[in-house]
Amino acid sequence: MSNQMDLKQEIKAEKGKFKKLSFGEKITYIKDYYWMHILAVIIIAITIFAIYQTYKSQNYNTVLYTVLVNNDKSMWDEDTDSYESVLSKSFEQYLGVDGDKDRVIIDNNYVLDYDRDSEMSVYSAESLVAMIYASHLDLLIGNELSLDYFCEDEDTFFYNLDEIFDEEFLQKYEDKIIYYTYTNGTTVPIAFDITDCKLSREAELTVNPVLISIFSNTERLDTAVEYIKFILEGK
Repeated sequence: MSNQMDLKQEIKAEKGKFKKLSFGEKITYIKDYYWMHILAVIIIAITIFAIYQTYKSQNYNTVLYTVLVNNDKSMWDEDTDSYESVLSKSFEQYLGVDGDKDRVIIDNNYVLDYDRDSEMSVYSAESLVAMIYASHLDLLIGNELSLDYFCEDEDTFFYNLDEIFDEEFLQKYEDKIIYYTYTNGTTVPIAFDITDCKLSREAELTVNPVLISIFSNTERLDTAVEYIKFILEGK
């Protein structure tokens, strides 16, 4: 009991001293006696904020996922505003989504060149194939070489355009259709050339020509089709 009384008296005495200190002296007093507690609170606050930001940045719904292949990233600012605002933000506005909880993703991290054994090509090809099989990707924007990587003798990783666009639309943009020829001589339409489209020019894409295809196992086919129409029709 006496120890408890001594502690209470000590605390009361310290409070009395603290009240008599000037503002500057109070700051010094707090720093000297409570800096460990303050530091702990700051660390906890920073940790909570970091966890929240990570959760917020990863907790969103992907409306559409497009990989941009063989495009020179060095042409853009580091913040990538120059192409994201065109290729994703404009379509998000068109769809009426907020771009926060629901996002259109433009992934510009892949290079596929003629040397298929090069480190970058191997990394890009393996990463893309893994995402394709996981039905994570919807569209590919790239050149003819990047499309060739995903076309085989009797099959392609891309939709036959005849199966997903109506005849009137295909006739309207017939001059922009890109075909792939199988070894047996059969040709199938697998891409549109969007090089001269308003959106491609505004995005300052460096890949040439600019071709767009829909992956055959996309789980967001309707949105992918709508995106191609959005680009071709210059909405």
